[in-house]
Amino acid sequence: MTKEFPDAYDIQRWTPQGLPQILGCTSIINTLHELSESGGRFPNLMICGEPGTGKTAAINAFRKTLNCPHRSGNPASACGTCDDCHKFDVRYDLTGFYAVGLERVAKFNAIPLHHYTINCGDANESLFRELFKDRRDFQGNMVVFLDECQRLVRRSLDEMLLLPLEQANISWVAATARPEELDPMFIRRFALRLKTTPPTATELATFLADRCREWKIKVDDTKTLVTLAQSSQCRPSECFCVLSTATITPNRLLTIKMVEDHPFLPTSS
Repeated sequence: MTKEFPDAYDIQRWTPQGLPQILGCTSIINTLHELSESGGRFPNLMICGEPGTGKTAAINAFRKTLNCPHRSGNPASACGTCDDCHKFDVRYDLTGFYAVGLERVAKFNAIPLHHYTINCGDANESLFRELFKDRRDFQGNMVVFLDECQRLVRRSLDEMLLLPLEQANISWVAATARPEELDPMFIRRFALRLKTTPPTATELATFLADRCREWKIKVDDTKTLVTLAQSSQCRPSECFCVLSTATITPNRLLTIKMVEDHPFLPTSS
């Protein structure tokens, strides 16, 4: 049965359709737009920032944009309607961002682009060896995505990747909330290093108002969304937790009390 409105599960797993839906992070959006037009061959990129400030969201939007042969706009966005977008959404729903060794293939001017996502918390030496073994079996460019790459340090996998990070025809995109835990030699392999910048409370409140209209969530007062943005310290992911709570009420109503009672996670600073 088709759901009339997104429920708490859908909102918790909401992912941007494209780069225009990323809040703040202007330099990251502009960079990812340029890279999306490169055919999958670009310098290694590392995105750093506090949890909940858009690192994974930006990379996921970039992945979806790369996967869509009909992407358009500036900044670029996936069409959301083609077979490639539907397949991406189904696989994301099944696996989330943390798919291990999951390959997707797109084509740019007949040049195959293979992209893999790696769960750095579960990654091991054999996974990477298999990845590079597969690399010899096809032509084209490869993009490898590493989320929370500081987790590689626990198994010394960051040292193992020092040479692969410099290989031709492989572009690496990494995200981390703790760059200080990474070996400087690992970080130096990423020519592009950008930091997330949270949106202003006004920008986030406007974005949340659009999402509430889209998701049929009522709001008790116009100031509630501003209070939500401020209470979350302008972290969209924290705001989505509160919106999810609103969807399980009988009237799908977001109230100021919900915002005041929500246990927001502290920032690491």
